[in-house]
Amino acid sequence: MNDSSNSSERETDAVGFRAELRYIVLSCVTVGFLLWIVYNRYLPISDGWFAYFGDIMNKGKLPYRDFYFFTQPLSLFLSQVIVHLGGNLICFRYYAIAERLLLTAVVYLILRQNFSRLASFVGTTVANMGMDCYELDALFTYHYTCLLWLNLAILFLGRALDGSKSRARDLFLAGVFAGLGFFTKQSTGLILAVLFAACLILFSGGYEKLKRDLILYASGFCLACLPFICWLLYEGLMPYYLNEVYFGASSAKGGILQVFFGFFVRLFVPLYTAAALGVVALLYFLRRTGLLSLAPRGFEPSSRDRIISLIMSMLYIFAIGAPLIFADPMIFWYIDLRAYWLIAIVVRLTFYATGIASFYIIYHLLRHLWKFPPHRFSPSLTLLVFASFAIMYTVGMSYDVLDHSLVPALGLCTSWVMDFVIVRRPQFTRNVVLLLSVIFILDCATKRYAMTYRWTGWYENMLHPYVEPSEPKLRGYEISRNEDVVYERILEICKAKCAPGDTLFSFPMGPLFNYLTGLPQPTFAAAYYWDVCSDETCRLDARILLQIKPKVIIWFRIPPKDMRWEEAQFRNGNRSGYRDVVDALDQLTRSGDYEEIQSLRVSEECFPIEVWVLKSPQPENGPQLFRPSFPLE
Repeated sequence: MNDSSNSSERETDAVGFRAELRYIVLSCVTVGFLLWIVYNRYLPISDGWFAYFGDIMNKGKLPYRDFYFFTQPLSLFLSQVIVHLGGNLICFRYYAIAERLLLTAVVYLILRQNFSRLASFVGTTVANMGMDCYELDALFTYHYTCLLWLNLAILFLGRALDGSKSRARDLFLAGVFAGLGFFTKQSTGLILAVLFAACLILFSGGYEKLKRDLILYASGFCLACLPFICWLLYEGLMPYYLNEVYFGASSAKGGILQVFFGFFVRLFVPLYTAAALGVVALLYFLRRTGLLSLAPRGFEPSSRDRIISLIMSMLYIFAIGAPLIFADPMIFWYIDLRAYWLIAIVVRLTFYATGIASFYIIYHLLRHLWKFPPHRFSPSLTLLVFASFAIMYTVGMSYDVLDHSLVPALGLCTSWVMDFVIVRRPQFTRNVVLLLSVIFILDCATKRYAMTYRWTGWYENMLHPYVEPSEPKLRGYEISRNEDVVYERILEICKAKCAPGDTLFSFPMGPLFNYLTGLPQPTFAAAYYWDVCSDETCRLDARILLQIKPKVIIWFRIPPKDMRWEEAQFRNGNRSGYRDVVDALDQLTRSGDYEEIQSLRVSEECFPIEVWVLKSPQPENGPQLFRPSFPLE
């Protein structure tokens, strides 16, 4: 009798898993379609620095002591492994795609704890598409790796809080993934790890149970952190690590207060803020007038939902491909009207919504003297609300609340509206959300193709003929002809002018060339981002440059007005150490010891890339000055 019961239970679980898998696959196919289109079609000059770090670590260099690194080491270890196994830069993109698809599946499982399958599918797809249209997305970065670990922690902790049969295991795994998140990105990882512990305190119930839960969670967290701490201590890196990761990175953003609260000045852009607050005011009006109510509807899974999800997936895929099918009218209309407003409003509205929900829950808890009404808020749903807002907030601490913070927050908001918000006719609400989701995904795809990458004077889009580079480490990419000419020409100069033992200084963010040529960066830092590279490090490197005189200088020349803008954002308008490096480069290039061999642009919008070589006897048929026209044919 007991065996029969267990067999029936296992069969039900298997059927349930297969049903969930259908929705996970549909969401992954939709998100993967966008990634498949764009993953190898752009290669910004700022890419490749993780590959360079992984390469020099495989040669015995250590972060924090031998080169400047402003965040946690887990991304570096991943880079080491990818470089060791592959070597081609495209391998980082392959890994990133696998990471994004796994994150998509995890977000679905998180939402499914409280929402219907259709709502979870739509929420997952919309949130991940919003994240993947981020214009500064190089695919492989510590931001997304950290998001993966933290969402896994949210998944297992939510299961434990809701009373899963494997509560002890789930708590332990939540601690493990929280620890991995912490050693991927210190700010987001630390704040979320503390938040998870606070949710345990809130929901455990009883001192003995709380003590056991915290021990399990802390054991997993410590186990994940222990290898990194042992490595830092064994290599003698701990003082360097603390200085660069906690003091150097925060000073680059203007200090600890600027880190926590500075982004609010950048967040409240009048147009986006007014639009987002207008939607919030409308929802409040509907709620007060009784036209809208918040209550879980508990839609039962049905064959109709499965059919709708299949149809929606087909519509999403069409929306992703439509900007390429109708490239000229759609994309140029989009660019001309500067229609990036939709994603910006969605980001801000999601931030406000999760923030308001978080504070409402806290108020509700205090008002009811910590008696939590289970019919209104499940523990896992409360955790998801808090974690969604915390992720958006901590991403904003880096500069602003941007697209890549939408997971899982936008999924939460979308699923909530589909399943919980009733405006007279529940199915009407669902249909509106489905329509808006298609429009949003079309907007995301259009934005990604029209502005595939944009950062500090480097612009790329998908509207160009493409070629495959001949450089072996760049095989697998299909980049613009202009871009290929620039990379090939710079590599040609380096091969012609450099010998073993020479150094190549790329500034402010070109370690890609160090990786491709095998020539080391002579300075302590390899990338000089304003918001993470400390002034102290920049001034040290300026002195090193004047003493060493690198053989080749690759200078992505950023105009003074852009430097002033960055200093206004991250230095309160004060002079940054970045200018000391610029002054050193000016002194070197004007000294007569260097010759400008090349001045290149990838596009008319991009800043020039200057290539300077330390003077030496030139071969008779050495590199000649080449300036491409636009477009290159």
